[in-house]
Amino acid sequence: VLTDQKKLADLTDRLAALKTMTKSRFLQGNLLNALQQVYVEHVRLTRIQVNQDYIATAPTRPQKKGDHTLPGQPGSVTEKIVVSLTARDSSANPGDQVNKYKDALAKLPYFKTMLNPTNGVQLVNLSTPQTGSDGRAYVLFTLECNFENHTR
Repeated sequence: VLTDQKKLADLTDRLAALKTMTKSRFLQGNLLNALQQVYVEHVRLTRIQVNQDYIATAPTRPQKKGDHTLPGQPGSVTEKIVVSLTARDSSANPGDQVNKYKDALAKLPYFKTMLNPTNGVQLVNLSTPQTGSDGRAYVLFTLECNFENHTR
């Protein structure tokens, strides 16, 4: 009976951990909805790439040191999310709208709550001016959105 109770308690704990993880998981739909709300004239979003990395930390067992027992630590998983946005600035002076787009992203309520406060949105790539098939000049740029890491 005691063995079955231990198994049941273990399964209950695992189920609770899974429910917690599903409640706080990253939802792609919320990201896409927020991106719909960003508008900067002459800037068009051309690519979205979402990288989700999960770094597992193994649990540690309790250790005895002399007369005391140091408690162990439960295992955890750290979720790291980076969203790369590639866009095209075809304004009269290509490249002028890049910072405006970056600021517009950072000011949205969704990004304010989700992004890392120190390096939330960063410009990682800015191409040289190019000419499109329509004869208009443009630049391509990539912004990296670093979301707050979550450890569960």
